Amino acid sequence: MGFIDIENNYEIFNMMTKTGEEWLRKKGAKKYISPVNFNSWLEYRTISDFKENPLIISEYTLPDYINNFYEKSGFYEKEKHYTFIVEKPLDVLKSLEYHHKKCISNGYSAVKLENIDEKKANSIYKIILSAFENAFLFEKISFVEFMQIFNQKENKEFSEIYVAVKNNSIDGFILLLKNNDYIIIKTLAVDKDKQNNLIAPMLLYTTYDIYIKRNIKIFFHAYMK
Repeated sequence: MGFIDIENNYEIFNMMTKTGEEWLRKKGAKKYISPVNFNSWLEYRTISDFKENPLIISEYTLPDYINNFYEKSGFYEKEKHYTFIVEKPLDVLKSLEYHHKKCISNGYSAVKLENIDEKKANSIYKIILSAFENAFLFEKISFVEFMQIFNQKENKEFSEIYVAVKNNSIDGFILLLKNNDYIIIKTLAVDKDKQNNLIAPMLLYTTYDIYIKRNIKIFFHAYMK
């Protein structure tokens, strides 16, 4: 049971969870886990005993009162899942350099995607379907719905996309969420048939190289493998 977001009112919380429990009971469930994000168990997550990460764009952190509601209702803490946080980006840049050069020598280049038309967006859409079809809880959406999300003002305002291009074909992309103090690497995807061409490290190298030069010192990795 997941995606819970309510005001600071235990009675409302209790009503919502009890309603969910009744539905689950009818489906034959004996126990359940909550809260759960659709990507909680994807491979980029790490399990940690450290304190909660600060709230960042597109990463949902429960307010303390909801955590207290869970405890009051008899829940106990099972696991905490986190993203990777890189605070020494130069080390990552150096580790990616060889693979970056190898990918470039194979004819690929990393290009910032600007003036995104329907053809380019369709290339991104197809890569997502190819790369994530076996991901946990991945649910295919139509291209029309994808474009509606893609064109939302806030998504355009805070994001950048770099693509891996060879012979005018987009074979991979990296989606970045920008902030003055850090960068969130939200999605990194490569077409399934092109995944042995070192495209992912090239895109990562490009990201680190660009933003280190812009004096960004913290990188959050929150992408799906």
